[in-house]
Amino acid sequence: MMDVQRKKKDNVKSRMYVADICDREELHLSRGPNSKIVKPKLKFVLTVAKRRELCEWVKGLNMPDGYCSNLRNIIDPNEAKFNNMRSHDCYLFMEMLLPITFGALPDDVLKPLIELS
Repeated sequence: MMDVQRKKKDNVKSRMYVADICDREELHLSRGPNSKIVKPKLKFVLTVAKRRELCEWVKGLNMPDGYCSNLRNIIDPNEAKFNNMRSHDCYLFMEMLLPITFGALPDDVLKPLIELS
């Protein structure tokens, strides 16, 4: 997960239920400075440095002609995110390229994914 604002379902309302359902303290909401509600980052969310590394890796990929559109054109290096990805390109990324990037995940997240697959 690349933690892109306005593009996710992980909001304060959904996290309020976590305290009732789950006993993992690292996922619960807390009060920060100025009495503001703070959502802790999840383990599987990539940091900005890791997102930039992923974008640079995708920029360096060479695909056969006609396989997918030029992925270099959809990457925004300043914000380290993908823009205007077509459905076929998204499918190829999810099916072929995303499993390779799992190496950036922590071991306690990666091992269950490997066991499930």
